[in-house]
Amino acid sequence: MLGRDEFEITLELRPRGPPGAPFSSLRDFYMIRPLSVLAVAAAMLALPSTSSLADRAKADACAAGLSPDAKLIYSSIIGKMAPGVDLVATVKSQARSLVMAGKLERAQAQSAAQSAGGCLRQAL
Repeated sequence: MLGRDEFEITLELRPRGPPGAPFSSLRDFYMIRPLSVLAVAAAMLALPSTSSLADRAKADACAAGLSPDAKLIYSSIIGKMAPGVDLVATVKSQARSLVMAGKLERAQAQSAAQSAGGCLRQAL
């Protein structure tokens, strides 16, 4: 069993970080490391959103030339677009609901949906 004097000596011999390091002990080092890993991970998650903004701009430029019916479908879907979304099912469902709501004529729904789908594909 260690006496009080021996215990204090043992504490003084604990390993310390390198001189000039921002941490004073290994415990501090291991606490800083996960935080830096989280910061790098957050930065990596932000990178794909930059490329999707460029694709969104391309899709918006395409949508500028659409008919009013196709623009209606496009504008109701573009905010919901994400990688992995089934584009055909989403466009079909949205066009159907717009027809049922009386906002889109049934006769023009298919051609408008195809035109809108072409622009929406660019956003993916």
